[in-house]
Amino acid sequence: MDRLTVVWQAPLTDGQRERLQQLGITPLPSEPEAPAKPSTTPMAAFERGVAALAQCKTREGHLTSPGVT
Repeated sequence: MDRLTVVWQAPLTDGQRERLQQLGITPLPSEPEAPAKPSTTPMAAFERGVAALAQCKTREGHLTSPGVT
């Protein structure tokens, strides 16, 4: 089984967290805070896209789109 990452919405006890981690299930890292005022320049839009792509690769482990061969 691949390592799973999930959001723990309900508070869990230390024992519950430990048991889930032994199964390879870990909580999602906390999300970084959004900038106060995002830029609308084309270069800033590109940079946001690259950042989103990096987050996707980190989360999914690949950049292959489903259904694309």
